[in-house]
Amino acid sequence: MATSEDRIIALIDMDCFFCQVETREHPEFKGKPLVVTQFNLVLAVNYEAKALGVSRFVSGNKAKEQCPELELISVPILRGKGDVSKYRAAGQEVIDVLKDHCPVIERASVDEAYLDITSLVEDKIDSITCSSKEVISKLNNTFVVGYCGDDNDEEKRKDGLDTWVRESFDDLGDIQARKLAVAGMIVEELRTEIFNKCQFRCSAGISYNKVLAKLACGLHKPNKQTILPATSVPRLFSSLPINKVRSLGGKVGKDVVESLGCNVMADLLKFSLQDLQKHFDQKTGIKLYNIARGIDHEPVTPRLICKSIGASKNFSVKQAITDLDSLKQWVDSLTDDVCNRLEQDYEENHRRASNLTISYQYYQNGKSISQSRTLPLAGYKANRIASQALSIISKSIDKPIVALSIAGGKFIDAQNDGSFVNYFKTIQKQSQQANSDFRQESDENLDLGNFDSEDCDVEGIEKVSLEENYVDTVVESRINVKLREIFPDLENIDPAVVELLPSELQQAARVYLKSDNKVPDNVKSSQDKIKNEEKLKPVSIKSPQNKVKNGKKYVKSKSSNSNNKSCEKNQSNINKFVVKNNNDTSMMIRCSECNQMILNEKYLEHCDYHVAHNLQKNINQPSNSGTSSANKRNRDAGSTPKSNKKKKSIKSYFCSK
Repeated sequence: MATSEDRIIALIDMDCFFCQVETREHPEFKGKPLVVTQFNLVLAVNYEAKALGVSRFVSGNKAKEQCPELELISVPILRGKGDVSKYRAAGQEVIDVLKDHCPVIERASVDEAYLDITSLVEDKIDSITCSSKEVISKLNNTFVVGYCGDDNDEEKRKDGLDTWVRESFDDLGDIQARKLAVAGMIVEELRTEIFNKCQFRCSAGISYNKVLAKLACGLHKPNKQTILPATSVPRLFSSLPINKVRSLGGKVGKDVVESLGCNVMADLLKFSLQDLQKHFDQKTGIKLYNIARGIDHEPVTPRLICKSIGASKNFSVKQAITDLDSLKQWVDSLTDDVCNRLEQDYEENHRRASNLTISYQYYQNGKSISQSRTLPLAGYKANRIASQALSIISKSIDKPIVALSIAGGKFIDAQNDGSFVNYFKTIQKQSQQANSDFRQESDENLDLGNFDSEDCDVEGIEKVSLEENYVDTVVESRINVKLREIFPDLENIDPAVVELLPSELQQAARVYLKSDNKVPDNVKSSQDKIKNEEKLKPVSIKSPQNKVKNGKKYVKSKSSNSNNKSCEKNQSNINKFVVKNNNDTSMMIRCSECNQMILNEKYLEHCDYHVAHNLQKNINQPSNSGTSSANKRNRDAGSTPKSNKKKKSIKSYFCSK
């Protein structure tokens, strides 16, 4: 595998993608100024409209006034929000073309993808025999930073390209520069094939890493590609604003500008690594130090499908949500959208999301405040997800809510190669490993840019972060995965089986038991049956450990002692559920089994314990018919000795395997 210094990376970026998709669907719009709007807000502008001064994020009416010949197409509306499914499908067509040629693809968005073409370049450069003149003839739409000027002038492009290729391919030429030239030939072929098969034009950036490829891609558009050699990086960075660099457009970039006084990337060169690490943390300091010198070690991670699937909605301050009915309407709409897409993703990619992230923003004292909470995701039932989201967001309903987002993430393979018994054999080891790998991941505060750009009108609102973001942990996700292996349908969990699980899984399982707010019918009937049997049993009278019967002395066996200790331990465990001992009984229920006062929210959990305990005791008790037959056999056998074999519980059975 190539090192970070030897990589050749390309970024493919579709030009005005939404507009191209609509033009392919409506050929009559080809060559005309066109915009795609959503809720009357301009999302995409083709280059014909840009030439007439139309820009994004203005109202469609204003754009039409500015350019009367402008064609407006609205994104379809589904469940109250924009339906961009056809644009996602069109983006997948492009990925399918790239997959046929490039082994390492990282899909960055619906219209962008990073390619690691190092192996393709090395294979081709070993077999290439053409001259520099032939290479130039195959780079018909290629610019080279530092050689071809800053605009799209064709004469400057040809002269600069000719100079650079000849320098690269002469006897003293740089081998890395030659690789970039060969990469340019490969990307030209890829872009041509995308157009032939999908009818979409795209631009590209080619360099040694993702940061430089991203920068190069935006320099010459549309339908162009740009090569950024290492020798041209200092010249580019001398005038490149900090916030134009990948990963520096947010808080870090703002901090660099405000606290360090850096306006362009070249300004960072005056700070040593120690200076940057002192001002930022160690990781950020190293990253800034490297980027200022055109170095980026982040590899292209093979990923053809998205890391998360979500739906979001932005509101202007005037249209903010201020009542529960409106909140419920939008939460239901977003949840339906997310669940449908997650189900589709499951069918296509055979994976399940294990985490649910609920995010929202509210407006307070002239500021937009973001909050986010991540929860385990048990299944794709819309009503359950909507209920969870509503309970979290409704806490802030007294403030105007200006953005909502619901997303599923942390996907896992849906194929289950384990069994119920195998799980019990390995669960303790896996639980210990999960705990040893424990780490806590905090959610980054939301920015309005993370939501769909729908009716976004929050100018002048200061965005501040909260340190009270709720977080999930890796252990919690793993526990949720293991729980699903045992109970494929988390809506129908057997409480009797729950008691056989480790404590951390019992706690996770009871979340779903309590959410149903009732005891399942089969458990309830079993519970009633056991209670009736208990009532019919004669009351046992306590006796000394050694007692005399019919002139013979009987000694209580170890098994009997063990059972008593087990009962005492179980009673102790039951007592742990009693968490409130004061005289306030308004929120408590008396248990008919143990006569304890139990908190309302703990009552179902408490009953489940009794059901499991009685069920286990029932299993170990021989039936009446079995007892009669045993007595008859004992009479026939005369002095046949009794078996000393101990009874085994369900739990001991699984543990012994």
